[in-house]
Amino acid sequence: MARAYTYITKYTSPNQNARNRKIAGITCHWWGTPTGQNVEGIVSWLCDKRAGTSAHYVVSEDTVYCIVDPDRRAWHAGNSKANHTQIGIELDPNASRRASTERTAAALIADLRGTYGNLPLSPHKRWTSTQCPGNWDLGRLDKLARGKQPVAAKPSKPAVSNGKLTEDGRLGTATVKVLQKRLGVTQDGRAGEDTWRALQKLLGTVVDGAVSHQSYRATELGNGVVPRAWRFTGRGSKGSKMVVALQKKVGVKADGVWFEGTTKALQKAINSGKF
Repeated sequence: MARAYTYITKYTSPNQNARNRKIAGITCHWWGTPTGQNVEGIVSWLCDKRAGTSAHYVVSEDTVYCIVDPDRRAWHAGNSKANHTQIGIELDPNASRRASTERTAAALIADLRGTYGNLPLSPHKRWTSTQCPGNWDLGRLDKLARGKQPVAAKPSKPAVSNGKLTEDGRLGTATVKVLQKRLGVTQDGRAGEDTWRALQKLLGTVVDGAVSHQSYRATELGNGVVPRAWRFTGRGSKGSKMVVALQKKVGVKADGVWFEGTTKALQKAINSGKF
C-alpha cells in the first residue's frame, strides 16, 4: 500500500530511550473515550516530559505524527519488554474520524512492514491492564494493511497511473524502480548501494554508494530505501553533496537533505522527461 497521508516530524517526545531488542511487532492504542480531544493536544501532551509516556506515531484522519523514531524505544506499552520490541501507534478514537484514520493507519502499518518485516498487531491491553485500544478492530486493520479487503474511505492514488508516477513525495518502490531504470541498474524497487553509485556517477559526485549526513531516516522517506546505505545523523544534519547535486538538477532548494520535497521534484522531473 503506497503511503497517502501527511507525515509530520517536527515534534519529538523526550519520553524515549534506546532499544535493546529487535522490533517484533506493532502495538495499537487509542487516546481514550472520545471527549472532543484533538490530535494536536494529544501530540503536545505526549511530547511533554511531565507526561512520562509517548508513542512512535499518532494517527488522526489523513495525518501521521512521528514523535519518536521507530528505531528507538517509546514509553507506550506499560511493559518494559513490549516497549523494547514494539512500535507504538496512537489511534484517534473519534467515531466521526474512524474511516479516514483507519485508512491512514493501514497505510502506515503497510509501510512499516515494508521496512521491518511482517510485524503482527497487538492491542495495548495485551501488555498491561487497560481497555486500550477500545473498540478498534485490529483484525480488520491488519487485513486493510495487507490489502485483503476494500478500504471504506477514499482509496489512495496508485503509485503509477497511465505510465506516470504519482507526485506524492514518497520514495516508495514504484518511484525507485523508475529511477533505477533511468540509471541502468537492477530494477528491484529498493535503493541501495548500486542505485546510489549509479546516481553519484550521473551527478558527478564522489562515488561511495551511500547517502550521507541525512536528517531523516530511510524509513521516513519510504519503503523503497535500503537503510544500510542511508546515513542518518540526526535532525539538522549538514546534508550530502550528492543530494545537493540532485536537488539542483530537479530544481528545488539545494540543502543536501532528502525528504518529501526532493522526492516530489524528482517524480515531477521523471514524469516530464527532464530526468
